[in-house]
Amino acid sequence: MIDTIIKIILNTAFVSLPEEIFLLLFTFYISNELLINSFDVQFYRVTKRMTKILLIPALIIGLISNITRYTSLQFDMNLATPITVICIFITTIVINLNCNYNNDKISTIIIKTLKGTLCGVVIVGLLESLFVVPVIIGAETTITALNNNIIFNIICSFPSRILQYMLMFILLVKINKDINIIDYTLKKHKIITSIYMIINIIIMITLTYLINQLNMSTNNTII
Repeated sequence: MIDTIIKIILNTAFVSLPEEIFLLLFTFYISNELLINSFDVQFYRVTKRMTKILLIPALIIGLISNITRYTSLQFDMNLATPITVICIFITTIVINLNCNYNNDKISTIIIKTLKGTLCGVVIVGLLESLFVVPVIIGAETTITALNNNIIFNIICSFPSRILQYMLMFILLVKINKDINIIDYTLKKHKIITSIYMIINIIIMITLTYLINQLNMSTNNTII
């Protein structure tokens, strides 16, 4: 029981919370750009408004997702992702209805929110696949086994989270500046991008090695 509670808390804090914040931000970027502008994100300050609209909903959604994933309430671990997507969709619709700066129709808000949510989920899935899939293949393990080892799960999530927030930062910059995202990333920040990729490769190789060692140790113990 205590082990389950620790998994829920750690996975919510270090894996789910950053992911849900990104999904909320990206959905708002697509569906309600004026709301994003009102966050005053260029000064990197966490305001009460951001706490109310981003942090609290993201924390609640993260807890729901992990309770579904790690407790007896789960019917299938695969339900965690659909539940998260539905929660994100409903939450952003409610917030967009209350912050309807463009005076859009309800149908327009729903369509924009659905488009933003689906695009965000696809981006998260693609970015995570870039790092999680090579580790799973290299370590000859499964996503379920990775999820059950909370430390490995947290470490494995770092590269994709960093990339997600780099993307979000560029998109937020693009709101106020007419820039080419690829040029902005590869030319203006080529050193940072290169260092990031090197660190990610090191993390993947190290994590794959550690999981392999753990599997070998477990197999030797069984033998």
